[in-house]
Amino acid sequence: MGVNSRPIPKNKWSVIFVIIDNNHLTTHGVDYFIHLSKNFLLVTANKDHPAFGMQSSNLHISMLHLFNDRTSAGFIVLICLVIALLYHVKMRDRVS
Repeated sequence: MGVNSRPIPKNKWSVIFVIIDNNHLTTHGVDYFIHLSKNFLLVTANKDHPAFGMQSSNLHISMLHLFNDRTSAGFIVLICLVIALLYHVKMRDRVS
């Protein structure tokens, strides 16, 4: 997607991004999604991910210890969908 080198967006979109990443996003890439989205949910198994050093009210990190080199892509997507759904319910309940 090239977000690690794109200019930081000036306007936020009314979207929630759920990104699965262990080692591709740089600090700039994380910052890009923070500035672009209403909420940014990062799912990672990398305890050293650059996002852990960043703070923003719309950055949410879910650390998963389920992933390894043999974990199927379908299972990872399923887990992320469940996390996104739980996050959505939590945010909805916060507004209510």
